[in-house]
Amino acid sequence: MAQIVIVPPSDTVDELQERLRGKEVAGFQLVTLGSGSVDGQPAILATYLRRSFGDAPPPLILKDLGTGTLAQQETAVTKGEAEGTLISYAGVFISDQETNVAVYRQKP
Repeated sequence: MAQIVIVPPSDTVDELQERLRGKEVAGFQLVTLGSGSVDGQPAILATYLRRSFGDAPPPLILKDLGTGTLAQQETAVTKGEAEGTLISYAGVFISDQETNVAVYRQKP
């Protein structure tokens, strides 16, 4: 069963990455990351699936792609795939500002 976790929009990229990794260490696996609102306030919404017992998935890598042109962001996403497998790309709130973030699963 999927579990949605509400994350404060004030997290930096590093704080968000550590928060997401912490949940995975607790037995979950991130499947999507996006933005939304809770009670009319902006929020980051992280969706997880519970994992079977065993090894944790490889670590997550988050890349803030900024607000450049689509072509610039596509180039950045492609470059990031050298480090890991893309699992989510979306507009989310980082330090209370909406920006595009790519989430990769580190290659083993």
